[in-house]
Amino acid sequence: IQYDEAIRLIEHSLSKLQETPHACVLDIRRMQQFRLELVRTRNALLPVHSLPQELLLAIWECFVYESNLKCQDGVWILAQVSKAWADVVRTSSGMWCDIGGDFSQRRIEQALWKSSERLLCLSLVNPNDDLSEKFNMLLPQAHRWLELQLAASLPEIVMTMRVMDFPALELLEMWPNWEYPLTAEPPNLLAFPKLRTLILHGIPLDWAEPLLPVGLQSLSIVNFPDGVTGPTFSQLLSLLSSVPLLQEFHLERLDLQSRALPPIGSQKPINMPNLCNIRVSHMMR
Repeated sequence: IQYDEAIRLIEHSLSKLQETPHACVLDIRRMQQFRLELVRTRNALLPVHSLPQELLLAIWECFVYESNLKCQDGVWILAQVSKAWADVVRTSSGMWCDIGGDFSQRRIEQALWKSSERLLCLSLVNPNDDLSEKFNMLLPQAHRWLELQLAASLPEIVMTMRVMDFPALELLEMWPNWEYPLTAEPPNLLAFPKLRTLILHGIPLDWAEPLLPVGLQSLSIVNFPDGVTGPTFSQLLSLLSSVPLLQEFHLERLDLQSRALPPIGSQKPINMPNLCNIRVSHMMR
């Protein structure tokens, strides 16, 4: 409580000082630094520090992962709490495995070095001007990619995803950049032998021959713009039968091709013993 009162007093004084005309910049910086030291000292006394470090690290790694999905740098956030936390974060390789598209090149290089050959989770979802450059920075570590969320809009990225192998990748989620006329194509999915989750936003498969990894467990095909042709009913059933381990299937906003359904007797049954969750909505013919 004493620290909280002191921090509030410093913040009030700092606000008054900043409003003062011709206030000394050096005085403002000293007061800001003093406030930061008080906050870190208070935080170092919190009960959370009584938890075992292994448990703390597990919680922090989940926080960093979720922060990265929201385009936030969880490592930086944790390091601001206290010097003790910052020291742990800097020396724990598991804290550096999540890389976002908003990271600077220096921040990406730091993550690649500090993650110590651990598997990486990449969230490259903002199609900014240097996305291709950051993608190329990470490409030599493709053997370490565990999860990839990608705004696949640039031709060079689309082509690279079709010719490269990603042996450790378990989750792939792709969007096109709706501002570009380019229709993004799915990568060579057989190059992902460990792929378990595939989410495609507005990126069609080769409906005649989708060639999905047999170990796929979750498949989502959603959010297609008008005019993009979907599969026939028979092609949809063929797609499902090619992934016998599938547990979840999500199909949304997709035009099915208008062809006559085959006679009931001619349609081969499919065996999906693991399928337990099906979501189909906003379908059109």
